[in-house]
Formats: sequence, structure tokens, C-alpha cells
Amino acid sequence: MNPDSRLDRMVLSMARHRGLDRPLLAVLRRASELLGLVIGMRIAQMRDTGEPVLALASKVETQAVLLKALTAAMEVLGSRWDKLPASERPHFTAEQRYRILWIKDLFALSLVEAARMFRVDKSTIARWSAERKTDPGSTTVGSLIKPEPPVRRYADIV
Repeated sequence: MNPDSRLDRMVLSMARHRGLDRPLLAVLRRASELLGLVIGMRIAQMRDTGEPVLALASKVETQAVLLKALTAAMEVLGSRWDKLPASERPHFTAEQRYRILWIKDLFALSLVEAARMFRVDKSTIARWSAERKTDPGSTTVGSLIKPEPPVRRYADIV
């Protein structure tokens, strides 16, 4: 288990249960802001040294920070969907289903992991995968998945 996620969950739990008062939360917010500035300065210094290895390391560090921020944003947005019953959530379009299966395959996610990420039932992901395997060339209106833009050549798939 990632220690950062445990710390995040602990702070959020204490904040929800009024374990942290307003001044302490303000201090935590300010510390997070300063940490972001320090990370940004470190990345800029690595990039500006002129050393090719450090410049590449700064790009890797930048991508890691962006990934962490996007993952946090995805969880915040996903928690909003969790408030709605699954039957009341909007449905994914055929193109979005195709992209979900592509992401699932790209990162070798299990059905449970993909279902958690996209806030659907694991049987839904399994049904989409089954349709893709049974009828990969289906272009009918009722198909569950469709590549966007449409796959027209073998080279598009490969």
C-alpha cells in the first residue's frame, strides 16, 4: 500500500470527523502550496542545468507530478458519480466504451480495476469485452463499442 495514500486518507478522515480545526487545515493547505512551489523550483533547476540527464529527469519528475494530480482529480470526480445509483448514471457512448477497453488493455487492468476506475459494474466491462471478441467488425447502430475514428484498415489496429 502506498504510504502517501494512507496519509491522505488519514488527513481526510480527521477533517471529516472534525479532528482538525480550521487553523490547522489552513496550515496544511499552505504547506501543500509551498511543497508544490519547491517541487516546481527543483524541476526548473534540474532543467536549467544544461545537463542532458538532469533535463530528462526533470521531464520525468514533471510527468510524475502531473500523473499524481490527474489521479487525484479523477478520484474527486469519480466520488461524485459514486453518490448516484448505478442505474441513474449516464451511459457511455460506443466510442467511449471502445476507449475504456483500450485503456483496460493498455494498462492490463483487471475487470474489477477497470470497473472501479470508470464507475461501472464489472459485468458491464465483461459484456463489452465479450462483444468486442465475438464481433470485432460490427458497424451496426446497436453495437456496444465503436472505435473513434472508425478503424478502416489493418494498419489502424496494429
